[in-house]
Amino acid sequence: MGKATLKTKGKSGSGRGVTKASSSRCRSSSKRKGKEEKRIRKVKDKRRPKRALGPYMYFCKDQRKEIQEQNPTMSFGDIGRVLGSQWGKLNEKEKQKYIRKAQTDKRRYVKEMKRYKPRY
Repeated sequence: MGKATLKTKGKSGSGRGVTKASSSRCRSSSKRKGKEEKRIRKVKDKRRPKRALGPYMYFCKDQRKEIQEQNPTMSFGDIGRVLGSQWGKLNEKEKQKYIRKAQTDKRRYVKEMKRYKPRY
């Protein structure tokens, strides 16, 4: 890969090529100028109710220990892939157990959020 040439339209009509470095070499590294401002993070309210879990997360909580016991050397990512494929193979009837748990948790969350008053 060399330099790309672009033809210029000029009065002379000589058709001389103007060289331009390839796009990968033209890009300068993104060096930051001066000191970067630190982001101010929002302070978390510890009293705020925990969000409701979804059906897939309830499924993972139930199945993760079994998979870890069967495959103790399996990495976290691999376990996640196995759980995902198992979840995809479940039919709607089998998923209903986890969907009901998620709906119950959602009702709990909504109820707690109605009572919750932020500190600020």
